Amino acid sequence: MKKILISIAVFIAIMVIGLFFLPDYTDNEDGSAALSDEASCDILNGFVCGQDGKTYDSSCAADEAQVAIAYQGECDENKILFENLNTVEGLFCIVSEENEFVINNNTEYEKLTGYISDHDKCQNYSLSEIDFLDITLLGKYASGSGCEVDFARTIEKDEKNKKYVYAIEVLEEGFCEQLVSSMNWITVPKIPQDYTIEIKVE
Repeated sequence: MKKILISIAVFIAIMVIGLFFLPDYTDNEDGSAALSDEASCDILNGFVCGQDGKTYDSSCAADEAQVAIAYQGECDENKILFENLNTVEGLFCIVSEENEFVINNNTEYEKLTGYISDHDKCQNYSLSEIDFLDITLLGKYASGSGCEVDFARTIEKDEKNKKYVYAIEVLEEGFCEQLVSSMNWITVPKIPQDYTIEIKVE
């Protein structure tokens, strides 16, 4: 009898403790239960690294702190995030939807003349001067539609794996039909030759 009472007490204790760790549920209008936004965010997303270099428990936590997300997972000291990227406005007539560009010298740069748009405003276009001694030029086409369209650009340097990742996020707002595109030209400190480079549009 004593063993039965002990087993019951242990079972009750486990149940009570478990209540404190249950996800937070909210009631839907139809009477069914659903995970709250905060609980579902924590469960689905997990840790994220903010652009401030700090690790957050979830994307919700980063949003609450008003910090943009650099990448999924905990912050890695081997990964360096470049902020305040230098966009290159003078290349507005260079357009290629299929190619991505990693340019380190003038010879590669001059090949961009093969991608000059046939738009009227580009009839007498010439490349602006860029000094490639200490910089690398990156570019990739991206587009979006909406009443407002913007492009968020980040560069991540992974020193451990000797890799750069240039991420372009298309930010769309509203249901307007206008299409906005960009080649997302930026310059960054010279990328070493033994590093690989990944450019992705999100």
